[in-house]
Amino acid sequence: SSSRQITTYFRRRFHVEAPASVASLTAALLVDDGAVVYLNGTEVLRSNLPSGTIGYTTRAVNAIGGTDEDTYFEWVLDPAPLVAGENILAVEVHQQSSTSSDLGFDLTLRGDTLSQPPGTSVLWEKVSGPGNADFADAGDPGTGVTFDQAGAYVLRLSAGSASDELTVLVDPVLTYAGWAATFPALGGAAGDLLGDPDGDGQVNLLEFATVTDPTATEDSALPVLERDPTAPRELLFTYRRLKALDPAHASGATGDGYSLYGIRYRVEACADLGIWQPASTVLALVPEGTPLDNGDGSETVTVRLVPPPGNDARWFARLGVSVVP
Repeated sequence: SSSRQITTYFRRRFHVEAPASVASLTAALLVDDGAVVYLNGTEVLRSNLPSGTIGYTTRAVNAIGGTDEDTYFEWVLDPAPLVAGENILAVEVHQQSSTSSDLGFDLTLRGDTLSQPPGTSVLWEKVSGPGNADFADAGDPGTGVTFDQAGAYVLRLSAGSASDELTVLVDPVLTYAGWAATFPALGGAAGDLLGDPDGDGQVNLLEFATVTDPTATEDSALPVLERDPTAPRELLFTYRRLKALDPAHASGATGDGYSLYGIRYRVEACADLGIWQPASTVLALVPEGTPLDNGDGSETVTVRLVPPPGNDARWFARLGVSVVP
C-alpha cells in the first residue's frame, strides 16, 4: 500500500540497582523522522515533533533526509524517573508523511554514576586550616564536615593513587564575646553588657545588636518611628540589626522574636508609656519589603504597625534587645 501508518511504538526493559548513584543520562538518538522518548512513563525527550499532546496521528514537523538519516544526536536526560529494579524505556517514532518511503530509529542510553570503582579506597583529610575539620565519614566521598574555627581550610580527597584538594572558607559565627574582644582599648569595659563606655546612651549590648562602635559617641543607630503619610493611622518603625552571614543562622519572625548570634530582637508597643508589650500582641505587625544591606555587617529593617479598627489611641514603639538564653 502507498499509505503507511504514521506512528510506530518501541519498548525496552532494563534494570538499575542503585538509581541514586546515577548522576546523568545521555541518549544518542537516530530517528527518521520524529520521536518522543519516555522513561517509566515520564517524557524525557522530544525530537522533531510539535509541542502539546501527541497522538498516533501526529506527524513529525519536518521530513528527515540526507546525512541526518544516519546521524546520532546526543541528548542529556534527567535521571530522576529511574527506579530501583526494572525500568521501561518507551519510544514512539512518527513519520512526516503517510507516503514516506522509510522509517529509521536507533537509540542508546548511557548512565554516568557517582560511585567509586570497586576496591578503590577513599579518604578525606585536612591538609591545613586554623582548627579541626571533623568528617562524618572520612571514607565516604559525599560526607559532611564541620569546623570548630573560622578561616581557610584545605581538604584533600584521595581515591587509590589519585587525589585532589579544595579550599573551604568558613565564615565566623558572631558572638557578643568575640565582638567585645575587638575593642581592647576599652580595657574590658565592652565585656559588660549594660556598660556604656562612650556615654552615648546606648549600652554595649545595643551597640553590638545594631553594629555600632562602643568607643564612638557620634556612632549611634537609634530606631525611628514615624507615621505613614499615605495611611496616617499606620506607623512605620525602622531599626538596624545584625545581618546573617548565612540565613540558616537566624530564626524567628522579623520584629517578633527574630534571633541571630545570641541576640533576640522584638518590637514592643504601648499606648500609655506604662506597660510595654510585644507589638504583635496589640497591633498588626507587618514587615515592609526586603531588609537593606548597610554593607557593615548590619541591615536596616522596617515594620508596619497597624492599630485595630476603631482604636484611636496614641501608640509608642521601641526596640527590645535581649540575650538568647
